[in-house]
Amino acid sequence: MNKIESLSSILAIPTVELIDDAYALYQEKTLELVYCNPVFIEWFNIQQPGSLLDETIVSLQKETLFKRLDKRGYYNISIDPGSENKNIPALIEIKFQRTQWQGINYLSASARDMSILKENEMFIDSHSKMIEESNRKLSKKTSKLEESNQQLESLSKKLAKYLSPEVYNSIFTGEKEVNLETQRKKLTVFFSDIHGFTALTDTMEAESLATLLNSYLKEMAEVAARYGGTLDKFIGDAIMIFFGDPKSRGEKQDALACVMMAIEMRERLKYLREKWINQGISEPLHIRIGINTGYCTVGNFGSENREL
Repeated sequence: MNKIESLSSILAIPTVELIDDAYALYQEKTLELVYCNPVFIEWFNIQQPGSLLDETIVSLQKETLFKRLDKRGYYNISIDPGSENKNIPALIEIKFQRTQWQGINYLSASARDMSILKENEMFIDSHSKMIEESNRKLSKKTSKLEESNQQLESLSKKLAKYLSPEVYNSIFTGEKEVNLETQRKKLTVFFSDIHGFTALTDTMEAESLATLLNSYLKEMAEVAARYGGTLDKFIGDAIMIFFGDPKSRGEKQDALACVMMAIEMRERLKYLREKWINQGISEPLHIRIGINTGYCTVGNFGSENREL
């Protein structure tokens, strides 16, 4: 005789609407099992009628059960049957409530399979941990990338001091490749130097002379930048600037811009001359300027390791 046949003497309760996977009724006072459906029999290994509640569900604490029933009217508990039977869920949730039938008080036990939910939660938890770990790695990589970007930005600012703004912008925006190549262009070229500078070097200390020269070159470079000139080089007190590369506004406009720049440089020298007199330089300094327009070969010269 199998388990279900041995429980055939348990009378079914026709008024109970079974909406869960497993269902049972216990007498409230004695906590004896008076009814259960076949699913409940299998899940909780019921051997005979009249089994006690704490024998059926060994993990249940009766004091806690009744305290919760008195306070809230129901009590939920989750258990792990620990069975190797694949038909028995790995996690079962049971809800206990007081109920009456034919004037007798009972405890109803409605049980449902929570295994799928548990598996889903474990799956979500596992993937959440994977996502958290990926986010941590991504955060580290982002932090390193930001640090690298800051270093590159700092380096690029330093490099900008050694290049003219026009050449610097054309390289770092990708407009110009740093390859060994040249081309013919019509440029307007500007040359200037300070008249009497060589003689001045014999009368001044090196530090004072360097301060004077740097203030002059700084002012001239700012004027050149305002007119869009490409500052090619400083040669001591001499300056070379050209218009028409890497960007050109047209031959005429490039030439006009160069001439306007030269005029402003002369005006700016008046301010510097007054400043230098206050610093003790009695002999007034003048600049000599030369401008010419013609075809030039422009581009990168040198080797693959170093270009100019």
